[in-house]
Amino acid sequence: MKKCTLFLMISIIITCSASGITRSNLDRPLMIGPQYPMMYFTTFFVPDSAFTLSEGDFFFQVTYLENNAFSYTSDALKYSNPDAPPGEFTGNSNEGYSVYLDAEISRRILRTQVGISDGLELQFVFRDFKIGSGSWDSKIESFHESFQLGNQNREFAELDELHIYIRNNETGENEYVITKNMKEYRKESITLAFKMSVSTSEDDALSLTIASNYGDYLLKELNEVKKEGESDHKNFDDYVLALNYSSIFENWSLHAAVSRAFIKNSFLENTAKHIDYSFLGINWHIVQDWDIMIQGLRYSSIYPSDSASNIDFTIGEFTLGARAFITDETAFEIGFVENITQGAQNTDIAFFSSLLMTF
Repeated sequence: MKKCTLFLMISIIITCSASGITRSNLDRPLMIGPQYPMMYFTTFFVPDSAFTLSEGDFFFQVTYLENNAFSYTSDALKYSNPDAPPGEFTGNSNEGYSVYLDAEISRRILRTQVGISDGLELQFVFRDFKIGSGSWDSKIESFHESFQLGNQNREFAELDELHIYIRNNETGENEYVITKNMKEYRKESITLAFKMSVSTSEDDALSLTIASNYGDYLLKELNEVKKEGESDHKNFDDYVLALNYSSIFENWSLHAAVSRAFIKNSFLENTAKHIDYSFLGINWHIVQDWDIMIQGLRYSSIYPSDSASNIDFTIGEFTLGARAFITDETAFEIGFVENITQGAQNTDIAFFSSLLMTF
């Protein structure tokens, strides 16, 4: 999968010409961040164009995501015995964490960006979500079979159930559990960010983004394991720094970034205090009113290196999408995110759609 993606990206670069064109505020990567659900506890990286909006320009986006997550570590009883109940693990003694994850998460995202001066942009993002058992499991299995992607043993689990278990291997006790469906959408997080231009020409840009979350504590509150003396979550207590690069060509554009997220209060005691991201995306202007977007996102695991089943390994996600321009200032996107790496620190697949406007 990784070799095919790299070959396709290189082919696009070689076959497309590289003369400058007029840049649009809608010529940006798919603004889809990490899909592993436990990342929602933190301020996380989201791909963006390195170009800042001109003073007084607005960008507005509404996104809907349907994330079907299914994975578990090899010490889960389900791994060796398909008839075993979810969330039970073998007695193997080691450090770190073991995970069983089977959930469907619906997310709604509202993003507003405004140019407050030339070279400086303010961003505001509101997200809400609903987590439950869902109804996509059989469709996902069929999708994977159609593309020969493999089902990671999900055919051995009951369809459309909600089970999230994270066990502390040192104590042998579950530290995090969700088994109850949410009936209504609740606030996931609010992100405030500034994007500052470092260098800009007609066709190339380099910028720095700093972002931090307010009110991203609901997932922590959903934990069915109650612990005494747990430290309170603080607003704006973690942040993300991202260095963005964009280059515009005649028939395509390139977007890349490196980023680090700093986490002050991890969602579990021993989980990572920072997450590293790398991103590469290509927009191909296939015809006048259609773009095809291909991009890859890699990020370090939130779990420590001594956890079960190598869940400390870096996560890779592949995103494929299409953008249809309704007008020069309005576009509609649709696509999906599939994990490249296979492991218990991955999500499974997510589908998304977005409406974008600039004025």
